[in-house]
Amino acid sequence: MSTLFDSEVLQKLVSPEAQHLHRLLKELSRIGVGSIVSLPRIVVFGSQKAGKSSVLEAISRIKFPADSGLCTRFATELEFRDGAQLRINASVKFADGRPAKSLSYNGVHESDLPELIRQAKEEMGLVGLDKSFSKDVLRLSIERPGMYPLQLVDLPGVFKTTSGDQTKEDIKTVDDLVRGYLEQPNSIIMLVTAAEGDYHNQSFREQLEKFGVPKSRTIGIITKPDRTESDQLKYFTSLALNQQSDSKLDLGWHVMRNRDTKNESDDFDGRDRREDEFFAESDWAKIPRTDRGAKALQARLSKIQFDQLRRIIPEIMQEMNAKLAQREEELERLGTARSNIEDMRNFLTRKADAFQQLVKEAVEGRYNDAFFRRFPDHYNLRAQLRMFSTAFDYVLREKGAERIIIGDNGNMAGGSERREWLDEFLEANPYPVSDPDKCTYRDFGDELNREAAKTRGLEFPGTTNDSLAHSLFQKQSRKWEGMAQHHIDMVTTSARLFVEKAMEFVVGPASTNPTTEAILRIIVDDFFEERELVLKAKLEEFILPYREAYALPVDREFEVLKKARSDARRNKQILEQQRLILAATNGSEKDDKGEEEDISISVDQLRRLLSADRAPSEGEFAPGDILDKMQTYYELSLRTFTDNIINLAVESCLVRRIQYIFTPTSVGGMSDDRVKELAAETEDIRTRREDLIKEREKLKESLKYCNRYKPLTSISKTSTSTTVTPKTTNAVAQATTRPKDVKIFGANDTTGGNRVPQPSNSVQISGESASPFKTPSVPAVPRHSFDPSPPPWFGRKTA
Repeated sequence: MSTLFDSEVLQKLVSPEAQHLHRLLKELSRIGVGSIVSLPRIVVFGSQKAGKSSVLEAISRIKFPADSGLCTRFATELEFRDGAQLRINASVKFADGRPAKSLSYNGVHESDLPELIRQAKEEMGLVGLDKSFSKDVLRLSIERPGMYPLQLVDLPGVFKTTSGDQTKEDIKTVDDLVRGYLEQPNSIIMLVTAAEGDYHNQSFREQLEKFGVPKSRTIGIITKPDRTESDQLKYFTSLALNQQSDSKLDLGWHVMRNRDTKNESDDFDGRDRREDEFFAESDWAKIPRTDRGAKALQARLSKIQFDQLRRIIPEIMQEMNAKLAQREEELERLGTARSNIEDMRNFLTRKADAFQQLVKEAVEGRYNDAFFRRFPDHYNLRAQLRMFSTAFDYVLREKGAERIIIGDNGNMAGGSERREWLDEFLEANPYPVSDPDKCTYRDFGDELNREAAKTRGLEFPGTTNDSLAHSLFQKQSRKWEGMAQHHIDMVTTSARLFVEKAMEFVVGPASTNPTTEAILRIIVDDFFEERELVLKAKLEEFILPYREAYALPVDREFEVLKKARSDARRNKQILEQQRLILAATNGSEKDDKGEEEDISISVDQLRRLLSADRAPSEGEFAPGDILDKMQTYYELSLRTFTDNIINLAVESCLVRRIQYIFTPTSVGGMSDDRVKELAAETEDIRTRREDLIKEREKLKESLKYCNRYKPLTSISKTSTSTTVTPKTTNAVAQATTRPKDVKIFGANDTTGGNRVPQPSNSVQISGESASPFKTPSVPAVPRHSFDPSPPPWFGRKTA
């Protein structure tokens, strides 16, 4: 009984060069070169009855039941790949997005296929509807030890005229299905056309234009040469020689003789013999032997596949270089083997020096180190600190007061300019403080009069009670302490995140490096715990003079600022008097809408207005003067308090001390026991170093191997037919956030319908799935000599 497939025949479609490259990819996958390689696949395409299935059968020697209707009503994918044992999986992929349905299939012989076809048609809803077409796909995945990756796709034949059993909807279904495969840039297209009938009626030229078939990855297949009429022979032989100007293909043309009905019983060897005899004895003998027959087509396809496959070498090399750099960087972080206390201390000293230099750059705002190019902007420490300082100053000015005084007309005085970036920063780093209450000047004056009456002492009538101004200031500034503490907490957390990330960059990821974890736990944690206590005490020192109201302003500055405030208030009163006098003279004035408004005052009222030294609402206790004193004192104190928190607390007590967390000097002063606690190597570290050294050597050797067979620069730049999607990983970037949760400004989160189900045509080495669809065409690659000798590590036992 014949088996379903002959692995030796199938491997003829994979050239020795491609086999070496596949082995290389497999070996590289074992050392973490994580990529998805979109392998080339052979897609058979053409008109109905052109002999497509016969061509696929001849090159693969896989024979499907003649009466099954296979590949005429739906697409069939055949995928071969390496596996631990022989295993065949059959499934139907649905075009409507439903999960694929596995089919019961355990056989490996030709006789097992009819049942498989029946199941597929049933799942697609074609049973009893033989005249329908489906966009669903039958997929056969075959694994076997030593099998190299190979993918074959047979498509329904295209047609353009309707008949009793083929409708316009059927034409669209087939066209959409075919177009979906042809557009995929890793498809090697075999365009099949029969050499029978008048060449003027050949539809392949129309198909090339209709489907936009890229000639750069299309090889034409001429079938049925034994049926060519004599007056048509010249055209078809010219076509086979790729000499027809309107039908030239970059990959050329090939001629094959189909198995005819009277020779159906021939085995594949018999079929090939009859084909050879035909070409040797017919007018087609002028076609070069490399361009005719099944065996020659196998050789051509294997070369075409390798030419397509080798285009991924530059991308593979780029990924290998990135992986090599990662391994060398990790080896640098691990350092040399540390077998004694001297080695351990030297290791810590080197890391401490690197850490100190990195932190010094960050504090001074110099971002030249590789650290700042690798991680987001929110690890630019000085820039981050300046944004925190600006935000603190803004929020304290806008929301630090318990109440704000507005004009009797409802307008607020002053107001700070707010920048666009500051809005974004405050959204990411909010200060949880309520907006100040609003109070009109008149209401505030009335309230002060009542309070002044309750707190009168021995002062002369008409003079102010300064204790009332102090009491008012204490109420106005009571939110300062909480706002400052929140600011210090956020800055401390931001600094801590930076320190942890910098330490992991210098020493290694805390999740995999015990030394980093020990330094963070023993040194960094202690530093920030001690700094939090110092900062808390410093805040208490700065807030106490204002809480107890014994902080006195500088005389000259206070007097100048208070006079300016009083003059401004008096000028406003004068303007109001002038307005009322004019209104009394005219009897009316214009309101806010520009309309006349009646206004009249008595002579006595006008006399009192002109003789008054104070606003009507101030009364005998001069609340306006009290307010001027309080606001002047508040403005001066706010400026001093803000500067003290930013410069004397955050900068002096925290930021300037970060670079001394872990220094060569501190390492030199550590006891031997502490050095061992921090830097002693575990067995895992020693094993990891050994693995990294081996992987580094494999990558270097593989790069040399790939460099010999990569395509020319001009070719690789103009072609992406076969693609590699690197899975970029960085162990350093996976550090966990250990201190308080805080949002950092600048850390951006990064969160179509197909006509046909997209075939699974990628061999996954590691990582995520990736689409193979990129540019639609690639130029032909010139032939190159090939040295089959593999890299030195081929054949070694993989650790």
